[in-house]
Amino acid sequence: MLKIFQVRSSFLWGLSFVFCVILAFFLVQPIFSFFNKIELASIDLRFQLRGVRDISNDVVIVDIDSASLSELDSWPWPRHYYGDVIRQLNRMGAKAIGVDIMLDSKSGRGEQEDLELSRALAENQNVVLASKRVVSGTDAFSMTTWNLPIEVLRKVSRYGFVNEFTDGDATVRRTWSVFNSERGNQYSWDVALVSQYDGLDKSGRNRDIQMSPGEIRLGSRRIPTGRDGLMDINFSGGNRHFLTVPFYSVLRNSHLSPGIFKDKIVLIGATDPVLHDFFNTPFGVMAGVEIHANVIETILHGPFIKRAGIVMNSLLTIFFLGLVIVVSTRLKAVRGLLVQVLLFSGYSAFAILSFSLFSFLVIWAFPIVLGLVVYFNLIMIRFVREERQKAQIKNVFQQYVSPSVVDTILKDPSRLKLGGEKRELTVFFSDIRSFTTYSETHTPEEVVEILNEYLDAMTSCIFKWKGTLDKYVGDEIMAVWGAPLDQPDHAELAVRCCWDQLAVLRALQDRWRSEGRDILDFGMGLNTGEMITGNIGSSMHKDYTVIGDAVNLGARLEAETRHYGTPEEPCYLIISEFTYAKVKPIVTVKSLGAVKVKGKNTAVEIYEVLDVR
Repeated sequence: MLKIFQVRSSFLWGLSFVFCVILAFFLVQPIFSFFNKIELASIDLRFQLRGVRDISNDVVIVDIDSASLSELDSWPWPRHYYGDVIRQLNRMGAKAIGVDIMLDSKSGRGEQEDLELSRALAENQNVVLASKRVVSGTDAFSMTTWNLPIEVLRKVSRYGFVNEFTDGDATVRRTWSVFNSERGNQYSWDVALVSQYDGLDKSGRNRDIQMSPGEIRLGSRRIPTGRDGLMDINFSGGNRHFLTVPFYSVLRNSHLSPGIFKDKIVLIGATDPVLHDFFNTPFGVMAGVEIHANVIETILHGPFIKRAGIVMNSLLTIFFLGLVIVVSTRLKAVRGLLVQVLLFSGYSAFAILSFSLFSFLVIWAFPIVLGLVVYFNLIMIRFVREERQKAQIKNVFQQYVSPSVVDTILKDPSRLKLGGEKRELTVFFSDIRSFTTYSETHTPEEVVEILNEYLDAMTSCIFKWKGTLDKYVGDEIMAVWGAPLDQPDHAELAVRCCWDQLAVLRALQDRWRSEGRDILDFGMGLNTGEMITGNIGSSMHKDYTVIGDAVNLGARLEAETRHYGTPEEPCYLIISEFTYAKVKPIVTVKSLGAVKVKGKNTAVEIYEVLDVR
């Protein structure tokens, strides 16, 4: 009788707890925000588990990429470029063309540029330009304005807004299809392009876009929008999933396959990072034009993502939690755990397969997380009840683990902490000299380009000589030899890598000089000693790195290179006496004496490396 009463009380407690949590979920904003974030993350996981989908090849991207920016005039380009590309695309049979570049202000290159583009648009009536809805002010006092193409362009072309919708975690999963405004229904760039692609009605005009409750109608097409005008994007894949052609290739009509644009929707947009048109998506960071390609592919060929309504999601949650409570209260610990694993796995498989096979989104993370909370709370209730009966508790726990182990974990959970090991390693630091001055006297694009080129070359050397790249800190590089794999010759490998880096740098400097560019120079420091290595960090984020006094000395040695040498013969590499002892047979050095570097109480013999054999 007592056992039956305990089971019933646990069951009733579990139901009460579920009711309270669900009530709090709808009433307390922080709780709602937490569950919403994990539910959004579960949608991304479902996309990744489903993987990429085959696409129709009806959408082609003309890419304003790094190569195009290098090949053509400085950005922003003359607007006749767009006109020339539009004419070329139409000569090659493009059915609809979208320009994902804001043209809401007059060209800085003169009125003639706007007129040239306007003539191209007038000649080719299948182009959709980009507009943008701008909301300013606060939620209580907000004002909406529209950034439209300049008048000379919008008189001869259609346009649609390109606003991206982001969820609470700053990720694009849905897209605006329509805005209701004082100007009437404003449709998205994607909807306008599909309307253009679908062709003309009997009167020779583009098919009208019509609104119905919860959907947009384009002839026989139905685009679900819901009450808020949003459509879920059924992403087909990540970056470069759609056929992409560099802008400059189209402009110059070079290396283009016949029929590549025939009867296609062609999107002109930027994927180069310097133009900052990037967003988080379920498949990672993606350029805005590639997101639009996924939207259009979804509209053209589906399948549209369907979401379970609040009633269905509530019933699924209650049913699942009811099973969790029944299993927790009816079965013993080990068997109950196994059944719970099957139960949680089964519901997860249901949520994943529903999306993968039918593009149907049911609530997943909320029932799972709440089920875990309910499960562990019921376990705690059982534990507290059994704690009152100490003899019975000991008998139960001793069947599974040692009581002393259980007591230790419960009394001191901090024993499950991050750790590492102490090993002799060689640490490397390098830093670009006067990089702040360089950054202040060059454009951001130039700074990023030369820094990427430099870091790529130096990192290749580190990998070549079997080093472990620890991190970049701005223009500084930190690396280590001897971890995570044992390397008895770690000091020799590090020195040879430094000498190789110097040779690579000189080759880069010669090329930069020949191109008329300013050059970069650097200093390097090496130290060998005992360091702590391992996964070090917080419970939320860890990095494999090294720490210790020997690491700090390595960083100081790099800084010391600035104090030696001459402008004609700079000091590039300083090693400590500890590293020198390891590599003496293979190096020619110049003693710099005993130096008391910053952070060290005792002086350290240091050496400038002049040659490596």
